[in-house]
Amino acid sequence: MLLEGKKEKLQNACGNMGSGKYIKRLRKEVGLTQKQFAEKVGIAQGNVSDLERNKYDITLSKFIGFCKKLKFKDFNKIINE
Repeated sequence: MLLEGKKEKLQNACGNMGSGKYIKRLRKEVGLTQKQFAEKVGIAQGNVSDLERNKYDITLSKFIGFCKKLKFKDFNKIINE
């Protein structure tokens, strides 16, 4: 399965910043506002804000979905290292 053993790699990639801060960094790298990001990935802008402030953690499958929708080029590098 694609996701098997990948959670640890995501945690390592995020490091101490947590998944929310990592998502924020990725969002900024692709030049999107929170509103634009929310529209592209299909969630409310308020949820993006909460996520980026680490109010809740993102699942690996949701993270992968975001990366695919944003066409983030380093996505494969994160999960396949």
